Amino acid sequence: MICIPPKTEMRKRWLLSLIFFAGALMSSAQAELIAFYTFDDAGAPFADSSGQGNDISGTVGIAPTWGSDIGFGNTGAYDFAGGTLTVPIDINASVVPDMTWGTWVRTDNTSPGLRKIMGHDNGSWDRTIGLDSRNGQFRYTSFTGFGRPVVGDLPGPENTEDWTFIAASYDSAAGTVSVYVDLDASSIDDELIAVTETARWNNGQGTFAIGGLRPDNTAELWDGTIDNVFVYDEVLSIEQITALRNNFEVPQQPVIHSFVVSPGFINSGESAKLSWEVEGAENISIQPTSLQNARAKGSLHIFPA
Repeated sequence: MICIPPKTEMRKRWLLSLIFFAGALMSSAQAELIAFYTFDDAGAPFADSSGQGNDISGTVGIAPTWGSDIGFGNTGAYDFAGGTLTVPIDINASVVPDMTWGTWVRTDNTSPGLRKIMGHDNGSWDRTIGLDSRNGQFRYTSFTGFGRPVVGDLPGPENTEDWTFIAASYDSAAGTVSVYVDLDASSIDDELIAVTETARWNNGQGTFAIGGLRPDNTAELWDGTIDNVFVYDEVLSIEQITALRNNFEVPQQPVIHSFVVSPGFINSGESAKLSWEVEGAENISIQPTSLQNARAKGSLHIFPA
């Protein structure tokens, strides 16, 4: 025998399904920008533009030279030739399990060697990006944690004029590191070169360096200019990283800040009011209502059949 619930009970279930649907969307994780160094502000070039307050805390070795128009697109940037900047963020996997970071760089030296853009290494092949010639061709790469850098078909610099985009993501659950490179970031029509390898992460230092392998000394220093350093506490997809290279921002999923049904239960012939507020969307649709292309913030009275 098939049991058909009363209409009032069906309406309750209908309303509750909307509530559960909204709750699921509200709990979806969003990639958070935890540091962004544009180096554009002449009065505060060390400032963190992400709003997280992670301003650069100092230098090691010969302080990099700031210039107002030496960066990517003739913006502010730092030229590195003997020292590093120190970032007060702990990027160990125990603190930031999943992470994506990257930057735009221009090298002054195309000869094979060991020159790092960022790192928190303490001798155990920790999270680091830069140029390396070990275990393969001279290339932009990251460490795997297994005593070598990522290899694959990653390219090295071809000249000292082009600005290169490089990013790396670390996925703790999958145990992988992915490296993304665009040798000439002035053109955004080409696809990123991407290589993923198995990885693990040992316990590195509690801060990281911009312009070198590690924050406590001047090992494997960068020789050239660095601009627009970013750090996310999430594994970004290749589509998101491509958007970041193209537009300097990561497109986010819409976030439902509120979705309220009042009252939560109704009797036959009664109505309920839906109220909602959504960020990151120009318009919305609510199913199974007939509401289509509504504003991202609003309300509606419904009369379930």
